[in-house]
Amino acid sequence: MKRLISRTMFYQAVFSSVLLLISAPFFYGLMQYIYRHQTDETLTHRSQYFVSNTLPHLQSSNIAEWNRTNSDQRISLPERPFYRPFFCDTFMIDSAEMETEPYRILYTPIRIDGEQYVLRQRLSLLEREDAIRGIVGIYMGLLVCLLAGLYLINRRISKILWKPFYDTLAYIGHFDIEQPDLHKLPDLPIIEFNQLNQAINSLIAKNSRSYFNEKEFVENAAHELQTPIAVFQSRLDVLLQKPPFTNEQAATIQSLYVAAARLSRLNKNLLTLAKIDATNYHDIQQLNLNECLQSTWSNFSDQAENERIKVAFFLADDTMISANPDIFELLLNNLFSNAIRHNYSNGSIEITLKGKVLEVSNTAIAPELPAEGLFHRFTTFNTQTKGNGLGLAIVAAICKKCRWGIRYSYRNFRHSFIVSFAETDL
Repeated sequence: MKRLISRTMFYQAVFSSVLLLISAPFFYGLMQYIYRHQTDETLTHRSQYFVSNTLPHLQSSNIAEWNRTNSDQRISLPERPFYRPFFCDTFMIDSAEMETEPYRILYTPIRIDGEQYVLRQRLSLLEREDAIRGIVGIYMGLLVCLLAGLYLINRRISKILWKPFYDTLAYIGHFDIEQPDLHKLPDLPIIEFNQLNQAINSLIAKNSRSYFNEKEFVENAAHELQTPIAVFQSRLDVLLQKPPFTNEQAATIQSLYVAAARLSRLNKNLLTLAKIDATNYHDIQQLNLNECLQSTWSNFSDQAENERIKVAFFLADDTMISANPDIFELLLNNLFSNAIRHNYSNGSIEITLKGKVLEVSNTAIAPELPAEGLFHRFTTFNTQTKGNGLGLAIVAAICKKCRWGIRYSYRNFRHSFIVSFAETDL
């Protein structure tokens, strides 16, 4: 919209400039015509006055004396015969200033003592040219003032006129469906903007209801599933303690046990996601990243040793961040668990901390993962692992909740997940 307004103002300025610039030559020509017409009238009146009042008393013997006393009028013999007065423009040297100046000249045929003469009368156009230039200068100044005023007025009017629209855009830009504002967009006196706000209010209300109904359903379903899953697992434990079994029965019970464990993890992760979305973590503390990383990894060291996975820490000086300890530990648990689960035997994990940027990289058989959908729920790219596709979704949800940046990188056959704990996107 800003581009549209700027483009409209640009077109208005261009149209005004072109119109005024095109009209400038016509204005200049009109002024020249008016001054030339006035000059011609002045010369004509002088000629008529000479013919009526001076010519009857002038004799041939007085012509030389008369020429000396009238610098702008001169009587001479014609170079060629002519019978009508005519005007012409020429440049002549001003004897007083010794400069060439433009003149308008009127040649009038006269007779003195029965002999043909020509009366030449001149009038300087220099003052009139200066006046025209001055007027044109004023005209160009008015053009500049007009364009500047047009720009300022349009900008001011645009700000006032489009302020409700920009307020609506700001409201939409800061709206978070997980934390909806209590107030609605206000009613406006402008019909179109008021209709827009009403439509947005209605859309937000519908989407919010759908979102919270869906989230409530997932949370309730996960809670309700906890009990039957626990009962199912306990019955399987009891059943496993009552041999003998045939090989086929043992395989069936084992597959059921694996499925129950997978279902339990899925249910737990769904509850975790619902909790992250719905909970505001107010218990913010100063956490030492080095200590948190080493403490959390100690919970995974045995699992890494069993898989013969080597871990290497590259930690900088002690770095402190403000975060909730529970949600931060949950973030590290999912990053470390993901690095172990998608690794291979005799692989490696590198945990690097530079300032407030954490990178967890691991070797893996899988090639580079597609960025699209990587952090979405139930997204799995390796069917051989036991994951349910919610680990990275939990990591992304935590980063969004805490306004941290998260991105994925693949280089040198290593998968890296990089988290920036500064409140900015990577």
